[in-house]
Amino acid sequence: MRLTLRKATRQDCDDLYRFRNDPLTRKQSFNQQEILYEEHCQWFEQALEDIQRVFYIGQNDKNEKCGVVRFDIRGESFAEINVIVNPQSRGQGIGRQLISQTCSLFFAETKRRLILARIKETNSASIFVFQKAGFVELFRYNEVIAFILLSFN
Repeated sequence: MRLTLRKATRQDCDDLYRFRNDPLTRKQSFNQQEILYEEHCQWFEQALEDIQRVFYIGQNDKNEKCGVVRFDIRGESFAEINVIVNPQSRGQGIGRQLISQTCSLFFAETKRRLILARIKETNSASIFVFQKAGFVELFRYNEVIAFILLSFN
């Protein structure tokens, strides 16, 4: 499947809200609470304006949103990645493709050299996908695995 990337816009707010509140997504999230719509809209508006955050939307050949990747920039050299795959796109290999493509684009656009991913030890699907995308386990703590991806460009 061909995946295209674009920066997130205000028009993505409702889809991201729906993706984030999906029961399986919440189960694998560090914050498992259902997010209220008003809170999400306020957070999303602020996040889009935050120069320390970068959002990419992945879309398939039919222009359907397959997922969102957010990078939270932490200092001069690295960022933390957060990925949510559209529940309707699960099981199609979208996750690895979305992670690989957005990380390459992020490295090129920001000149950062390291991306950190924190994943629950119980989230075997995400662990598998991040490893397939080139991330390497760094350490484990409190039932969380930290993975890193380095850019050598």
